[in-house]
Amino acid sequence: MSMWQVPAIVIALLTWLLSPPTGLADVARREALRRQITPKPARSLTNLDAASLPPRSLPTVPLPPGESAGSANTATGAEEAKKEESPKKATESTETHDETWWRGRMAAARASLERDQLLADALQSRINGLTADASARDDPAQRTQLYELRTRALAELDAMRDQINGDKKTIEQIPEDARKQGVPAAWIR
Repeated sequence: MSMWQVPAIVIALLTWLLSPPTGLADVARREALRRQITPKPARSLTNLDAASLPPRSLPTVPLPPGESAGSANTATGAEEAKKEESPKKATESTETHDETWWRGRMAAARASLERDQLLADALQSRINGLTADASARDDPAQRTQLYELRTRALAELDAMRDQINGDKKTIEQIPEDARKQGVPAAWIR
């Protein structure tokens, strides 16, 4: 082969690969060529390989303050949590805590507020995207589905805003609790 034939063949091959296929046979030829060109994997994983691996633990999601794991999903659990909460508050007011406890409490409250604000921003972004997508659709059925998703996202955003307000009240309450117990202000900063 001469020097000019190699680039010509490469250009012809790339042009053929980048052009749209004309039929099913052309698609099959291209797929066969793609399989020949791509490197073979060094090892393929199967279900037998997955069975030999140790099981992964599920990620843990921290619950908001005042909620127990059993009361998160049931209405009666919420009532039980309120009953358990009143004696808990009475014992908290009489107990004294050290500096690390107060710092941890304030850090957890701030982290919860930051997480909730991040989720609210993400929900607002989703709402904006759903609004834009719904207004760009011509199909009324698709538009209706998108508006329903948007309505659900708006309800979640309202709930998240309520959660953010609760987080802010919690952060405001911590210095008040610390003041009542005579804790130095530096412990809760």
